[in-house]
Amino acid sequence: ENAYFASRCNPCIENSTAVRVQCGVATPFTALNAAPLQWRHAHQSLTPDPGDSQAMMPTPPKAIPFQGRTSIRVRYCECDPMGVAHHASYVPWFEIGRTELLRAADISYAELEESGIFLVITRLEVKYRQPARYDNQLTVITTVTRGGRARIDHDYELWLDEPGRERTHLLATASTTLACVGSDGRPRPLPEW
Repeated sequence: ENAYFASRCNPCIENSTAVRVQCGVATPFTALNAAPLQWRHAHQSLTPDPGDSQAMMPTPPKAIPFQGRTSIRVRYCECDPMGVAHHASYVPWFEIGRTELLRAADISYAELEESGIFLVITRLEVKYRQPARYDNQLTVITTVTRGGRARIDHDYELWLDEPGRERTHLLATASTTLACVGSDGRPRPLPEW
């Protein structure tokens, strides 16, 4: 089980912001409508009692926020020779925003997959407005817009952050639909949380 480490200064916790570190990579993330962050230790399990009807489904220790904000820096390998981010680079940035919503509740996609729960993209739509360029600082705002018994819909906004100013130019918008499937690839209900 992966442990997540974070700055634990009181101002960050009170403002629901932190820097999470996994495998030596820091990821700034802000849960825009979440309760103050709480941290679990590596020895604390997210798996329910095996006798429970929801056995092997990880349960987050707190509510999953409906909206979050993630910072991204455009890397050289994501750009063409002119320094413009390739259109395919945007999709992983949206995925980062989506996975950080789960991390805000101290649960990860890896933990879901270990328990036999997989979220697969069944629809993806991206509208490009302006190009992102090498070394730009970006903000991805991810919002859960709908949910069903076995699906989750998200909307995304990708913003350029200029030095000293956040979200100065809207670069792209996107939306996805995810379906919940089991390890056999057949649809299954989402966890009840």
